[in-house]
Amino acid sequence: MTPEQPSTPSVNASGSPVVGARVIVDVLRQLAGKPPETVQLTPMRNKAALFVLEKSLLKMEQQAALLTFPVPLMDLASALHQFARNEKKILYLAQADWGAVKLIDMVFAAVIDQGKLDEEGIWLLNRFRLPLFHAVLGDYSFFFARQNVSRRFINAVTLHLLTTREPFARDLKFVLGGLATRMHEAFEGGSGKFNALCLEGQTWFATQQQRLHKAEVKVRELAENKQRKQQAEERVVALINRCIAGKSLPHLLVDFIVGDWRQLLLWTSMKEGEQGLNWKRQSRLTESMVEFVAGCQTPDGRTQYQKFLPSLIKGLHS
Repeated sequence: MTPEQPSTPSVNASGSPVVGARVIVDVLRQLAGKPPETVQLTPMRNKAALFVLEKSLLKMEQQAALLTFPVPLMDLASALHQFARNEKKILYLAQADWGAVKLIDMVFAAVIDQGKLDEEGIWLLNRFRLPLFHAVLGDYSFFFARQNVSRRFINAVTLHLLTTREPFARDLKFVLGGLATRMHEAFEGGSGKFNALCLEGQTWFATQQQRLHKAEVKVRELAENKQRKQQAEERVVALINRCIAGKSLPHLLVDFIVGDWRQLLLWTSMKEGEQGLNWKRQSRLTESMVEFVAGCQTPDGRTQYQKFLPSLIKGLHS
């Protein structure tokens, strides 16, 4: 098969196209376009050229490992061009490999152009371009296999940078910064170490997701409790005001109602709401207490209400 004869993807049982390595290679060759003057393209990989590229990438990653925010980071194509120009050399890449550079840059640009990442988030995401390209050189399945380790990792990085908010975002950025630095240093020991770091990152993401979920549940419960308490407070205040406002009552009763009795009303109101049986019973009992004491201010009133005293005391004790 020649570069001018792109392969046709096969289809699975459902009729959907199955994209494999041969199709991806053809796509990447078409994406390559015209490189800068510091990059020369070849139809196929050349062992000697690939050896030089690997050494160049290692040197670039050693330099990148020392960078700290907010030192600006270039896209892959620009970074390779700048490195070759500074080193006064020509980089020889296969068309498909340069196409991979372009495609990775397009993927990262699509995320960044959404405008949902802050400057530090963009900087952190960009730090993974170079080690990701280094991994892709050894495994094109990044582009077509969903289970590819580096693909799953970079998807998780992007998702968490887009969705994690403070105070958890600070922990996320700290961990991602450490992983990026270690990935830049990892390829001296081969791609196995890079894959291990990807898996380490995914494990941390899973743990962080559980932590975030628990925190979100806690925050939601606190917000609901705060709202419930506010509503209960308003309900209790309205009841007490309705019962004692404008009435001449003994200080002992007023202190009891706005003190211990109010706390009991508040607890019941928070627990049951305005439709709760205990809340309704305690509301009626509040009204009965005030009515009873107000009616007992005179001897005739005390005589009249004396028969209600046992039931009132029973209600207070229940």
